[in-house]
Amino acid sequence: MNPRVMLVLFLGVGLVGGLLFLRLLVKTPTVVTAPAVALERVFVTTRPLQAGDFIHDKGDLREEQRPASQVPLGAVHSLAASGGQPGYVGAVLRQPVAAGAVLLSGQLVPVDASDFLVFALSPDKRAVSIKLASGDNVDGFVEPGDKVDVVMRRQANGTIVASGVAQNVRVLAVDRRLVPGKGAAAAAAGKPEASAASQQRDKPMFVTLEVTPQQVADIMLATDMGVLSLALRSIRGEDQTPIPHVQVEQPQSPKPDSKPNGATVHVYNGAADTINVQF
Repeated sequence: MNPRVMLVLFLGVGLVGGLLFLRLLVKTPTVVTAPAVALERVFVTTRPLQAGDFIHDKGDLREEQRPASQVPLGAVHSLAASGGQPGYVGAVLRQPVAAGAVLLSGQLVPVDASDFLVFALSPDKRAVSIKLASGDNVDGFVEPGDKVDVVMRRQANGTIVASGVAQNVRVLAVDRRLVPGKGAAAAAAGKPEASAASQQRDKPMFVTLEVTPQQVADIMLATDMGVLSLALRSIRGEDQTPIPHVQVEQPQSPKPDSKPNGATVHVYNGAADTINVQF
């Protein structure tokens, strides 16, 4: 074979081999797309919560989206009732929960649970219900979770007396309602056309309070002595100023005039004495 042809063949084989070797060295890496991470909605506490605290939308929780692999079993995904799951708005905590922890369903007692009120009570407190006076000064504005003072009014020995019975106590329930909502006054403010009769039907009759054992006795005694009313407290601060004891003289009804106001007629009967007849 011609030496030139052989040289060309060797050069061609060498060039093809070099190209193949170079391609192996600079092989384009395969791009692998990571699978999408499934996210789940959870609720995280913004501050330490204690056993007996109510779950309300007041800044105690924040909503987060976390990878499903990082969500603990039993995490609460919705506060509202859905898909056969109970709602947790107004629920009470069974145990303390640290700040930044994911809220779990096992830590909560739903409002409709039979043991709700037992867990809502603080360990050293009792629950007592009182009947509201007609036309109470905070009628329709008191909601579960509010703080109130209990005041007694009574009449005795020609005087009217008002005095504090219990101070800074928590409202557990209004009638049988355990979750805050629109009272009669709030509903009427949003519906000007509401009739007086419907507002009257919506007014609460009883309030259940969380009190100390001593306050239980004080309230029971005050219930027999007079009429109880509530004074709504501010959510800001813990004012300890006591309700003063106030006593005023009861206005006296005017005494009837002893002098006769009718006309007098003189009746003469012949020679007999005159008879005066008062009308």
